[in-house]
Amino acid sequence: MYVQEKVYDRFVKAFVAAAEDIKVGLPADKDTVMGPVVSAAQRDGIERYIRSALDEGATLATGGDRPADPALQNGFFVMPTVFTDVTEDMTITREEVFGPVVGIHRFTTDEQVLAAANDSVFGLCASVWTKDYARGLRMVGELQAGTVWINQHMNLAPETPWGGFKESGLAKEGGVIGAEGYTQLKLVYLKHL
Repeated sequence: MYVQEKVYDRFVKAFVAAAEDIKVGLPADKDTVMGPVVSAAQRDGIERYIRSALDEGATLATGGDRPADPALQNGFFVMPTVFTDVTEDMTITREEVFGPVVGIHRFTTDEQVLAAANDSVFGLCASVWTKDYARGLRMVGELQAGTVWINQHMNLAPETPWGGFKESGLAKEGGVIGAEGYTQLKLVYLKHL
């Protein structure tokens, strides 16, 4: 996550508070907002990413551990985790964690954030949050991602294609374009004699 330096401190404070408000619990509990990850192996992998972020110098703002609730001790739970002071060379920036872990980066200029966001082998999706719609549209044009939202995230429709750029997908799925990916185009020319 890249946050403009003018709002960075205020954003981090609000984001950390929101992460701490997430109710982690058993899936059958109606108050649960976030349940366990899929397996012990996935939980252990997420915990390795958390340790690497700490070892590489990121600052842990919240989370980073398993829930204290005894009822959750036998599940594959990881608390929502937020890091600040994250740099581009850190593992949590360069690889996909696939868990409730966010690294928040500070940026100054549009050029700086575009270079950082595009300096990745991944490019599935992105979102731009701004009050300046012209600026947002300029950013969308430069971001190397298969789907980009402005002032929203993960707003999907089944009739639209889904897929990324670079190592985030070989093709699109969904919509007519997605269905075409499961077909082979054959041209046949016939001349009557």
